[in-house]
Parts: sequence; structure tokens; C-alpha cells
Amino acid sequence: MSNVDLSAVRARIAEQLREAEALSQQAQSEGARSAAAVSEDGLVKVVVDGRGLMERVEFDPAIAHATAEELRAAVLQALHSAHEELRSTWPQVGDPRAELHDTSILDALSSWLPKRNEQP
Repeated sequence: MSNVDLSAVRARIAEQLREAEALSQQAQSEGARSAAAVSEDGLVKVVVDGRGLMERVEFDPAIAHATAEELRAAVLQALHSAHEELRSTWPQVGDPRAELHDTSILDALSSWLPKRNEQP
């Protein structure tokens, strides 16, 4: 059986816990974000929450003269732009802080535990 410095393992676990808590806080604050965009014609403003769900739609009074198709197109264009704005604020995929492939603690613990067919 190999000797494992348990204080080092505990320190690493504590460090990973702090990192996980920080990522959790970051995710919660990112969920609270919102984004807004105005249609190209300036007649519709759409606001989406941090998940991309529509929170609010505002219409310029001049929209009263638009056809149903023009209204639909303006809302969808503003919604798409708001989603693009929101997406630009998200962390990039592959951000090393979000990588969860560190198995060093498990590796250290498994080296300390008895192997199969090995007597304690």
C-alpha cells in the first residue's frame, strides 16, 4: 500500500470545492443577466433573460401601421438579435475553469485503497 499525504488530499479537495462554489456563483450571476435588441426598423424592442426567454416586448407607436407580417418579422428579428447579444456574453466552450476532468484526488485515493484480490 502506498503512503498518501492526506493533508495534501484534503487541501486539494478544499481547493476544488472553492473552485466549484465560485463557478456556481458565476453561473447564478450569469443567469441573472439579460439582453435587449431593437429591430432594424426601430419599431420593436425585445428583452430576454439570462436563459434567453423573452421578458418584455416594447412597440413604437408607429407599429400600428405595420402589417401582421411586418410585425412578426420585426419581433423575430429583434428576438434573434437579443439572443445573439446574450450569447456573446457567455463564457466560451472549453474555458479551462469549466473543465471537470481533474481526477488527481480520485487517483490519489485509489492508490491508497486496497486493490481487488488484495488483502487489507
